[in-house]
Amino acid sequence: MYSHTRSLGEVDYVAAARKTMKLDQDGVLLQLNVRTQFTVTTTASAPVGPKFNTLSRIIRRLEVVVGGRDTVVNIPGHMLAAAAKLEWGTEHDGMGDTVSLATSTATAYDITLPVVFWLPRGRRPDDTALDIRNVTQAVLAITWGNEDDLFTTANGATISAVTCEVEAEYLMDVPEGKAFLVRDLATTEKEISSTTNNFQIEMDRGAGILHRSYIIATTDADVGENDILNKMKLHAGSRVYRDRFAHQVRADNKRLFNQEALTDGVYRSDTYKFGEATSLIDTGNLPADLYWTFDVTKGTGTTKIEIVREAVRQLVAV
Repeated sequence: MYSHTRSLGEVDYVAAARKTMKLDQDGVLLQLNVRTQFTVTTTASAPVGPKFNTLSRIIRRLEVVVGGRDTVVNIPGHMLAAAAKLEWGTEHDGMGDTVSLATSTATAYDITLPVVFWLPRGRRPDDTALDIRNVTQAVLAITWGNEDDLFTTANGATISAVTCEVEAEYLMDVPEGKAFLVRDLATTEKEISSTTNNFQIEMDRGAGILHRSYIIATTDADVGENDILNKMKLHAGSRVYRDRFAHQVRADNKRLFNQEALTDGVYRSDTYKFGEATSLIDTGNLPADLYWTFDVTKGTGTTKIEIVREAVRQLVAV
Protein backbone atom coordinates (compact mmCIF):
# COMPACT_ATOMS: atom_id res chain seq x y z
CA MET A 1 0.00 0.00 0.00
CA TYR A 2 1.04 3.59 -0.54
CA SER A 3 -0.38 7.07 0.04
CA HIS A 4 -1.38 9.16 -2.96
CA THR A 5 -2.70 12.76 -2.94
CA ARG A 6 -4.25 14.30 -6.04
CA SER A 7 -6.45 17.17 -7.20
CA LEU A 8 -10.00 16.20 -8.15
CA GLY A 9 -10.85 19.53 -9.79
CA GLU A 10 -13.35 22.22 -8.83
CA VAL A 11 -16.92 22.42 -7.58
CA ASP A 12 -18.96 25.13 -9.33
CA TYR A 13 -20.39 27.94 -7.21
CA VAL A 14 -24.01 29.01 -7.50
CA ALA A 15 -25.39 30.85 -4.49
CA ALA A 16 -27.90 28.79 -2.45
CA ALA A 17 -27.57 25.85 -4.88
CA ARG A 18 -26.35 22.27 -4.32
CA LYS A 19 -23.46 21.30 -6.60
CA THR A 20 -21.76 17.91 -6.81
CA MET A 21 -18.43 16.36 -7.74
CA LYS A 22 -17.83 12.69 -8.48
CA LEU A 23 -15.06 11.20 -6.36
CA ASP A 24 -12.41 8.93 -7.90
CA GLN A 25 -12.96 5.31 -6.85
CA ASP A 26 -9.59 3.68 -7.49
CA GLY A 27 -8.44 3.74 -3.87
CA VAL A 28 -9.48 4.00 -0.23
CA LEU A 29 -10.33 7.63 0.52
CA LEU A 30 -8.65 9.02 3.65
CA GLN A 31 -9.35 12.75 3.46
CA LEU A 32 -10.67 15.59 1.31
CA ASN A 33 -9.12 19.06 1.46
CA VAL A 34 -11.65 21.67 0.33
CA ARG A 35 -10.16 25.07 -0.56
CA THR A 36 -12.61 27.92 -1.18
CA GLN A 37 -11.57 31.36 -2.39
CA PHE A 38 -14.03 34.26 -2.56
CA THR A 39 -14.34 38.02 -2.35
CA VAL A 40 -16.78 39.98 -0.19
CA THR A 41 -17.52 43.51 -1.41
CA THR A 42 -19.28 45.90 0.96
CA THR A 43 -21.32 49.00 0.18
CA ALA A 44 -21.42 52.42 1.83
CA SER A 45 -23.27 50.66 4.69
CA ALA A 46 -21.13 48.14 6.51
CA PRO A 47 -22.47 44.62 7.06
CA VAL A 48 -23.54 43.85 10.62
CA GLY A 49 -23.14 40.78 12.80
CA PRO A 50 -20.55 38.37 11.39
CA LYS A 51 -21.98 34.96 12.26
CA PHE A 52 -20.33 32.13 14.18
CA ASN A 53 -17.31 30.84 12.15
CA THR A 54 -18.19 33.40 9.51
CA LEU A 55 -15.89 32.52 6.62
CA SER A 56 -16.72 28.80 6.60
CA ARG A 57 -20.41 29.68 6.11
CA ILE A 58 -19.72 30.11 2.41
CA ILE A 59 -20.34 26.34 2.58
CA ARG A 60 -23.92 26.08 3.80
CA ARG A 61 -23.74 22.27 3.87
CA LEU A 62 -21.21 19.63 2.85
CA GLU A 63 -22.20 16.03 2.17
CA VAL A 64 -20.43 12.86 1.08
CA VAL A 65 -22.88 10.35 -0.37
CA VAL A 66 -21.93 6.78 -1.31
CA GLY A 67 -23.98 4.57 -3.59
CA GLY A 68 -26.69 7.20 -3.85
CA ARG A 69 -28.14 6.33 -0.44
CA ASP A 70 -25.49 6.28 2.28
CA THR A 71 -24.66 9.78 3.51
CA VAL A 72 -21.50 9.40 5.57
CA VAL A 73 -20.91 13.15 6.06
CA ASN A 74 -23.67 15.73 6.44
CA ILE A 75 -22.41 18.89 8.12
CA PRO A 76 -22.63 22.69 7.72
CA GLY A 77 -19.41 24.55 6.99
CA HIS A 78 -19.32 26.35 10.33
CA MET A 79 -19.49 23.06 12.26
CA LEU A 80 -16.89 21.46 9.99
CA ALA A 81 -14.58 24.36 10.88
CA ALA A 82 -15.33 23.92 14.61
CA ALA A 83 -14.53 20.21 14.41
CA ALA A 84 -11.33 20.80 12.47
CA LYS A 85 -9.99 23.33 14.97
CA LEU A 86 -10.46 20.92 17.87
CA GLU A 87 -9.10 17.88 16.06
CA TRP A 88 -5.93 19.61 14.88
CA GLY A 89 -5.33 22.11 17.70
CA THR A 90 -5.37 25.23 15.53
CA GLU A 91 -7.46 27.28 13.13
CA HIS A 92 -7.28 25.90 9.61
CA ASP A 93 -5.78 27.85 6.75
CA GLY A 94 -7.58 31.18 6.36
CA MET A 95 -10.09 30.65 9.16
CA GLY A 96 -8.19 32.94 11.50
CA ASP A 97 -8.40 35.90 9.10
CA THR A 98 -10.27 38.97 10.29
CA VAL A 99 -13.69 39.49 8.72
CA SER A 100 -13.61 43.02 7.34
CA LEU A 101 -16.57 45.28 8.19
CA ALA A 102 -15.13 48.29 6.38
CA THR A 103 -17.45 50.14 4.04
CA SER A 104 -17.05 50.16 0.24
CA THR A 105 -14.26 47.59 0.39
CA ALA A 106 -13.50 44.37 -1.50
CA THR A 107 -11.78 41.74 0.68
CA ALA A 108 -10.48 38.42 -0.64
CA TYR A 109 -10.61 35.31 1.54
CA ASP A 110 -8.98 31.91 1.10
CA ILE A 111 -9.94 29.06 3.44
CA THR A 112 -9.18 25.34 3.42
CA LEU A 113 -11.19 22.81 5.43
CA PRO A 114 -10.38 19.10 5.84
CA VAL A 115 -13.00 16.35 5.60
CA VAL A 116 -11.40 13.44 7.44
CA PHE A 117 -12.49 9.80 7.04
CA TRP A 118 -9.91 8.27 9.41
CA LEU A 119 -10.05 8.64 13.21
CA PRO A 120 -8.21 11.71 14.52
CA ARG A 121 -6.62 11.02 17.91
CA GLY A 122 -7.54 7.36 17.68
CA ARG A 123 -5.17 4.65 18.87
CA ARG A 124 -5.64 3.03 15.45
CA PRO A 125 -6.53 5.91 13.13
CA ASP A 126 -6.98 3.56 10.15
CA ASP A 127 -9.85 1.68 11.81
CA THR A 128 -11.98 3.88 9.55
CA ALA A 129 -11.61 5.08 5.97
CA LEU A 130 -13.92 5.33 2.98
CA ASP A 131 -13.44 2.28 0.78
CA ILE A 132 -15.33 3.27 -2.37
CA ARG A 133 -13.61 0.92 -4.80
CA ASN A 134 -16.58 -1.42 -5.22
CA VAL A 135 -19.57 0.89 -4.93
CA THR A 136 -21.66 2.32 -7.77
CA GLN A 137 -20.71 5.94 -7.10
CA ALA A 138 -19.34 8.35 -4.52
CA VAL A 139 -20.17 12.05 -4.57
CA LEU A 140 -19.11 15.21 -2.76
CA ALA A 141 -22.02 17.66 -2.58
CA ILE A 142 -21.73 21.29 -1.49
CA THR A 143 -24.73 23.51 -0.87
CA TRP A 144 -23.41 27.03 -1.25
CA GLY A 145 -24.13 29.96 1.00
CA ASN A 146 -24.69 33.59 0.11
CA GLU A 147 -24.22 36.96 1.80
CA ASP A 148 -27.01 36.34 4.31
CA ASP A 149 -25.25 33.18 5.52
CA LEU A 150 -22.22 35.23 6.59
CA PHE A 151 -23.87 38.27 8.22
CA THR A 152 -27.00 38.89 10.25
CA THR A 153 -27.48 42.02 8.13
CA ALA A 154 -25.52 42.07 4.87
CA ASN A 155 -26.44 45.69 3.98
CA GLY A 156 -25.90 45.05 0.28
CA ALA A 157 -22.59 43.22 0.62
CA THR A 158 -21.97 40.77 -2.23
CA ILE A 159 -19.94 37.60 -2.70
CA SER A 160 -18.03 37.14 -5.96
CA ALA A 161 -15.05 35.39 -7.58
CA VAL A 162 -15.81 32.09 -5.82
CA THR A 163 -13.68 29.07 -6.65
CA CYS A 164 -13.60 25.73 -4.87
CA GLU A 165 -10.69 23.35 -5.39
CA VAL A 166 -10.85 19.83 -3.98
CA GLU A 167 -7.87 17.63 -3.20
CA ALA A 168 -8.14 13.97 -2.15
CA GLU A 169 -5.82 11.76 -0.16
CA TYR A 170 -6.03 8.04 -1.01
CA LEU A 171 -4.51 4.81 0.19
CA MET A 172 -3.65 2.81 -2.93
CA ASP A 173 -3.09 -0.90 -3.61
CA VAL A 174 -5.09 -1.88 -0.54
CA PRO A 175 -5.73 -5.64 -0.45
CA GLU A 176 -9.36 -6.44 -1.24
CA GLY A 177 -9.74 -8.34 2.03
CA LYS A 178 -8.76 -5.40 4.25
CA ALA A 179 -11.89 -4.00 5.90
CA PHE A 180 -12.55 -0.45 7.05
CA LEU A 181 -15.36 0.95 9.14
CA VAL A 182 -16.87 4.32 8.28
CA ARG A 183 -16.52 7.56 10.21
CA ASP A 184 -20.01 9.07 10.13
CA LEU A 185 -20.56 12.80 10.79
CA ALA A 186 -24.13 14.08 11.16
CA THR A 187 -25.62 17.28 12.56
CA THR A 188 -28.63 17.99 14.76
CA GLU A 189 -29.97 21.48 15.49
CA LYS A 190 -32.66 22.65 17.92
CA GLU A 191 -33.87 26.08 19.02
CA ILE A 192 -34.01 26.95 22.73
CA SER A 193 -37.35 28.69 23.36
CA SER A 194 -36.91 29.32 27.09
CA THR A 195 -34.50 28.95 29.99
CA THR A 196 -34.72 25.43 31.43
CA ASN A 197 -32.70 22.72 33.16
CA ASN A 198 -34.37 20.00 31.07
CA PHE A 199 -33.67 20.82 27.41
CA GLN A 200 -33.42 17.49 25.60
CA ILE A 201 -32.03 16.47 22.22
CA GLU A 202 -32.39 12.87 21.09
CA MET A 203 -29.18 11.30 19.79
CA ASP A 204 -30.08 7.70 18.94
CA ARG A 205 -32.92 5.17 19.07
CA GLY A 206 -31.01 1.92 18.93
CA ALA A 207 -29.45 2.38 15.49
CA GLY A 208 -26.63 -0.02 16.35
CA ILE A 209 -23.76 2.33 15.58
CA LEU A 210 -20.87 3.37 17.83
CA HIS A 211 -20.96 6.97 19.06
CA ARG A 212 -17.44 8.42 19.42
CA SER A 213 -17.79 12.14 20.09
CA TYR A 214 -20.04 15.18 20.06
CA ILE A 215 -19.19 18.75 19.16
CA ILE A 216 -21.78 21.11 20.64
CA ALA A 217 -22.17 24.75 19.56
CA THR A 218 -24.41 27.27 21.31
CA THR A 219 -25.36 30.48 19.52
CA ASP A 220 -27.49 33.55 20.20
CA ALA A 221 -28.52 35.31 16.98
CA ASP A 222 -25.94 33.13 15.18
CA VAL A 223 -23.09 34.39 17.38
CA GLY A 224 -21.25 31.88 19.59
CA GLU A 225 -21.91 32.46 23.30
CA ASN A 226 -20.52 30.80 26.45
CA ASP A 227 -23.38 31.81 28.75
CA ILE A 228 -26.10 29.63 27.17
CA LEU A 229 -24.99 26.16 28.25
CA ASN A 230 -24.65 25.56 32.01
CA LYS A 231 -24.70 21.79 32.47
CA MET A 232 -24.80 18.80 30.10
CA LYS A 233 -25.84 15.20 30.67
CA LEU A 234 -25.60 12.31 28.22
CA HIS A 235 -27.77 9.39 29.24
CA ALA A 236 -29.87 6.42 28.12
CA GLY A 237 -32.53 5.94 30.76
CA SER A 238 -30.78 5.46 34.10
CA ARG A 239 -27.40 4.83 32.46
CA VAL A 240 -25.40 8.08 32.57
CA TYR A 241 -22.32 8.57 30.39
CA ARG A 242 -21.57 12.25 31.05
CA ASP A 243 -22.92 14.68 33.68
CA ARG A 244 -20.78 17.81 33.70
CA PHE A 245 -20.68 21.56 34.08
CA ALA A 246 -20.17 23.21 30.71
CA HIS A 247 -17.20 25.30 31.85
CA GLN A 248 -15.38 22.10 32.92
CA VAL A 249 -15.86 20.67 29.43
CA ARG A 250 -14.33 23.80 27.90
CA ALA A 251 -11.42 23.62 30.33
CA ASP A 252 -10.81 20.02 29.24
CA ASN A 253 -11.06 21.04 25.58
CA LYS A 254 -8.39 23.70 25.97
CA ARG A 255 -5.99 21.24 27.56
CA LEU A 256 -6.73 18.08 25.57
CA PHE A 257 -6.92 19.69 22.13
CA ASN A 258 -4.03 22.16 22.51
CA GLN A 259 -6.19 25.25 22.07
CA GLU A 260 -4.53 28.61 22.56
CA ALA A 261 -7.99 30.20 22.42
CA LEU A 262 -11.27 28.32 22.43
CA THR A 263 -14.02 29.31 20.02
CA ASP A 264 -16.90 30.92 21.91
CA GLY A 265 -19.85 28.59 22.34
CA VAL A 266 -18.05 25.39 21.33
CA TYR A 267 -17.79 22.25 23.49
CA ARG A 268 -16.49 18.79 22.62
CA SER A 269 -17.40 15.66 24.58
CA ASP A 270 -15.69 12.37 23.69
CA THR A 271 -16.88 8.89 24.61
CA TYR A 272 -13.49 7.23 24.05
CA LYS A 273 -10.56 7.16 26.46
CA PHE A 274 -6.91 7.08 25.40
CA GLY A 275 -7.96 6.73 21.76
CA GLU A 276 -9.50 3.30 22.40
CA ALA A 277 -12.49 2.26 20.29
CA THR A 278 -13.58 -0.27 22.92
CA SER A 279 -15.15 2.48 25.07
CA LEU A 280 -17.44 3.90 22.37
CA ILE A 281 -21.18 3.94 23.07
CA ASP A 282 -22.81 0.98 21.32
CA THR A 283 -26.31 2.26 20.52
CA GLY A 284 -27.47 -1.23 19.63
CA ASN A 285 -27.10 -2.18 23.30
CA LEU A 286 -28.81 0.64 25.18
CA PRO A 287 -31.36 0.33 28.00
CA ALA A 288 -33.30 3.28 26.50
CA ASP A 289 -33.05 5.98 23.83
CA LEU A 290 -29.88 8.08 24.03
CA TYR A 291 -30.35 11.76 24.92
CA TRP A 292 -28.41 14.87 25.76
CA THR A 293 -30.16 16.84 28.51
CA PHE A 294 -28.95 20.40 28.96
CA ASP A 295 -29.35 23.12 31.55
CA VAL A 296 -29.62 26.19 29.32
CA THR A 297 -30.17 29.94 29.54
CA LYS A 298 -31.99 31.51 26.60
CA GLY A 299 -30.28 34.49 25.01
CA THR A 300 -31.88 37.72 23.83
CA GLY A 301 -32.13 36.57 20.22
CA THR A 302 -32.79 33.24 18.50
CA THR A 303 -30.86 30.78 20.66
CA LYS A 304 -29.78 27.41 19.27
CA ILE A 305 -27.78 24.32 20.03
CA GLU A 306 -26.11 22.42 17.19
CA ILE A 307 -24.50 19.01 17.70
CA VAL A 308 -22.13 17.18 15.39
CA ARG A 309 -22.34 13.50 16.22
CA GLU A 310 -19.30 11.42 15.24
CA ALA A 311 -20.01 7.69 14.96
CA VAL A 312 -18.31 4.54 13.68
CA ARG A 313 -20.31 2.04 11.64
CA GLN A 314 -20.41 -0.23 8.61
CA LEU A 315 -20.77 1.27 5.15
CA VAL A 316 -24.36 0.69 4.02
CA ALA A 317 -23.90 1.19 0.27
CA VAL A 318 -21.85 -1.90 -0.59
